[in-house]
Amino acid sequence: MTTKIVKSTSRGQITLPKQWRDQYGVDNYVMEVRADSLILKPLTLKNEPEVIIKEHKDGFDMTFPNGISPDEIIAILEDIEA
Repeated sequence: MTTKIVKSTSRGQITLPKQWRDQYGVDNYVMEVRADSLILKPLTLKNEPEVIIKEHKDGFDMTFPNGISPDEIIAILEDIEA
């Protein structure tokens, strides 16, 4: 296992090392909090939808530009190969 120290930007963003991004070849990741750890796993969707989630002062907006219904999103998430 490779360990790397990364620094977040003033906006709380981090950059995944290119070697790691290339190793998994995905643009989507699942983040999970466990006790005092943050787990990051590559995410592969069989039928990757175009879903845009935007954070704003009142919470989150979810936009489904391709007309995907919430039921279809649930079905896609159930098919996740992580």
